[in-house]
Amino acid sequence: MALAANVELYLAPDCPQAGAIRSALSTGMQNARMVPDWKEYGDHHPHIPRYLKTSGSFQLAIAGEPVVFPEQPDQWAEIISHKLQAASQKPGGRERRARWQHLVKLHSSFWISLFIAFFPKCPFCWAAYLSFLGVAGAGAIPYKPWFLPLAIVLLALNLGALYLSRKKRRQAPFWISLAGATIILLNRYYFQMTPLVFAGAALLLIAALYNALPQRMVTSLKFYVARIIAPILKPTKI
Repeated sequence: MALAANVELYLAPDCPQAGAIRSALSTGMQNARMVPDWKEYGDHHPHIPRYLKTSGSFQLAIAGEPVVFPEQPDQWAEIISHKLQAASQKPGGRERRARWQHLVKLHSSFWISLFIAFFPKCPFCWAAYLSFLGVAGAGAIPYKPWFLPLAIVLLALNLGALYLSRKKRRQAPFWISLAGATIILLNRYYFQMTPLVFAGAALLLIAALYNALPQRMVTSLKFYVARIIAPILKPTKI
């Protein structure tokens, strides 16, 4: 038998159905193939969960959710069994945290790269963005010197996220993103050419999209590109 979800029972001192609810709870847990184990509260407990406070003589909660029963106790065991099975299929706290960490690791690179790609990297970028959007009074939003350090931090976070995702046996997104970041930083200090800014941003987006694609889709794309390029690279007979 498996351990049940968090099962809590509140019983008033004069509850006339205490025996019936305990019997139904034990039967319902056994029907759900779970160990009959729960925590009971009474009026003498100093800290009763808020979801257990009721005007009735008893209240049952499974995984923090109150259970509503009909007046007749003959269906209580079946209701408890269904609630326990449903609660066991829901992800617990550790599973939810693991899923959240997986999503953050998978998609953080894409969103950071997207932000960096459209992030104003110089005073002229601000003017171009505001002119493109038709915003009047471009001087009201001056360029700030802390934009560049922030962009460098974001680039480092992006590279770190791609480096951590190398367990998927993909080295290409990391190196593509590193090339894009290098182009952006070198252009900022040496070349100061607008086409290089867009080239570096494009490499960051390509790396993020490449990293976000499933492995099966990446394999299919490689096969498709190889079929297109093969006739071009094939030497022609003279």
